[in-house]
Amino acid sequence: MRRLKARLLTALALSIAVPASAQEPAFPKDWQGIWNDQGERCLAKDLGNNDRLLQISGRTAHWYESQCDLKEITPSPEDPGALDIRLLCAGEGYEWTAAELWKHVAVDGNRFLLAANPERKSVSLYRRCE
Repeated sequence: MRRLKARLLTALALSIAVPASAQEPAFPKDWQGIWNDQGERCLAKDLGNNDRLLQISGRTAHWYESQCDLKEITPSPEDPGALDIRLLCAGEGYEWTAAELWKHVAVDGNRFLLAANPERKSVSLYRRCE
C-alpha cells in the first residue's frame, strides 16, 4: 500500500511539475481525420488510393509524398477561430519548415479546412472525407 501511495504521489508531482506548454503540441481532435485538397467529396477508405488526400492525426499531417510534424500551434491573434501552425516537414529527399494559418470553415453542412501559407502566398482548401 505504501509503495502504491508513493507512486501515486510521484506521478502527481510530475504532472504538476511539467507545465502544459512543455507537452507535445497536437492538432485539435476535430481537425484529425482525412481531408481532400480538391474540395471534392471523398471517402476515408480512399486514403491509400488517392494522392490528393491529407491525413491529420495527433501531431502529424501526412500527404502522399510528404509528412509534417507539428512543432507549435497557437490561436491566431489576427483571426478568431484560426490557428497559427508551425511545421517541420520532409518529403522526396527534402526538409523544410512552414508557418501557416489553418481554420475550419463550414459551408452548407460540409466541413472544410483552410490552410494559408503567407510565405508562398498560397491557400489550400480541404474538404473533410466521410
